[in-house]
Amino acid sequence: MKFTPLILSALLALGAGAPLLANAQQSTHRGMMANLRTLNLSDQQRTQIRQIVTQYRSAHPKGSDPDPQARKAMRDQVMAVLTPDQQSAFKANAQRARQQRKQLEENARPPQPEATPS
Repeated sequence: MKFTPLILSALLALGAGAPLLANAQQSTHRGMMANLRTLNLSDQQRTQIRQIVTQYRSAHPKGSDPDPQARKAMRDQVMAVLTPDQQSAFKANAQRARQQRKQLEENARPPQPEATPS
């Protein structure tokens, strides 16, 4: 089978993007934890958040099926621990991360062939 440069580049792009999509849940969780580290949390907040995350992880070990409702409940509990200023900073950081992820996904997409006039 002969691969044209366009098909070959599309296959390579798909292969490069697959790990991004496969690890979406895990990277989202890691992203949330990294986002929390940028906030100036008190010792009490750290302890409360650690308890929330530990409870979530014990109910949803690595490799288990994703549970978006449980993840949202965990996030809501964590947000309740934060002050209004910390919540604003958390949301702004999360928005920046989403934009960066979107840009990475767009760069990983194979180029679309140009339509030729009939």
